[in-house]
Amino acid sequence: MTQQITGKVINLENLSFPQLDELDRKKTVFVFPISPIEEHGPHLPLGVDAFTAKYFADQLAEDICRKWPEHPVVKHPLIPLGCCVLDNTGTITIRQSVIRDLLVDALSSLAKYGFTNFIIVNGHGGGGHVVALEEAARKVSRKFKCKAVSITGKLAYRFLSGEFMDEIDSALPKPLSAEHRKDFVNDLHAGQWETSMMLKLKPELVDPVYKTLNGSTATLKERLTRRNYAFEKGRQGYIGFPDRASEAFAEASISVLRKETLAIVEKMLAGADVLDEVTSPAWKLPIFRTHFWAKAILGITTVLTLLLYFLLR
Repeated sequence: MTQQITGKVINLENLSFPQLDELDRKKTVFVFPISPIEEHGPHLPLGVDAFTAKYFADQLAEDICRKWPEHPVVKHPLIPLGCCVLDNTGTITIRQSVIRDLLVDALSSLAKYGFTNFIIVNGHGGGGHVVALEEAARKVSRKFKCKAVSITGKLAYRFLSGEFMDEIDSALPKPLSAEHRKDFVNDLHAGQWETSMMLKLKPELVDPVYKTLNGSTATLKERLTRRNYAFEKGRQGYIGFPDRASEAFAEASISVLRKETLAIVEKMLAGADVLDEVTSPAWKLPIFRTHFWAKAILGITTVLTLLLYFLLR
C-alpha cells in the first residue's frame, strides 16, 4: 500500500486507518492549513485567509510530492478558525488558547503513533494567531521528539516587509513604481496583496468596488493598541491599497513564496533545524503569547501580595 500512494497528495479523511498505518513514519509529511473567517473590507469575502491557507497548503503538498516523491504527503482538511481578528459582522472569533490547544491535540493525535513531520500553513497575520501556531508546533515537537513547524510566520513578515520586491518586480509585466514599493509595507489587510490573491483564486467573489478603494493606512501604535483600528477614522475594514491589485501581482508573489517555502522544507526533510527560519518576530514579544495578560496580572498580584505581607508583619 505504501508504494501505491507514494508520490501523491493524500487527503487524510479519505484514508482508512490501515492505509494510514502502513505509511513510513519517518518520511510521511502532514500538511495542516488553518486560518480564520474574518471581515476583509467591503470588497472581499470573509474566507480570504482560509482560501489563501488552503491554496498554499495544496501547492506545498504538490510541490513536495513532485520534488521528493519518496515522501508521502497527507493533507489535513482546512481548519477555518483563528484568533486576533478584526471584529465586524461575519468575523468568527476564537480564543488564542483554543487555537493553540486545538492544534496541539490535532498534531498529537498523529505524532503519538510515530509520525514525525508536520507543516502548519497559515494565511492570517494576526500576531497572537501566528504565535499560537508556533506555540503548538514547539510543544508537540518537544513532547514527541518530532519536527512540527508553522512555516508561514516569518516568511509572511519577510514578504510584507518588502524583502522580495525585486524578485516580484522581475516577474511582473510592468515593474512597480518606487511609490508603490514603498507603500507595500503598509499593505496589511485586504489591500493590494490579498485583493490580488482573490482575483486569482476567487475572482467571482471580488466586488469591483475594489478599483475605487484608495489607500488606507494605520500607524504602528494604532495597530498595537486599537483592536478594530481598520474601522476607525472612517476606514472601511481594510489597510492597504486594494485599487492596485492584479492577478499578475498575485502570481509573481506566489512564485517567490513557493520557492522560499520549499527551501525551508528541503532543510527540514534533510534533518536540519529550521526553527530560526520559521520563528516570527511576534514570537519574540511576550505580549503575543497565550495567556500573557493573565500571567502578567497574576505575577503582579503575587508580588504585591508578598510585599504587603512583609510590610505588615
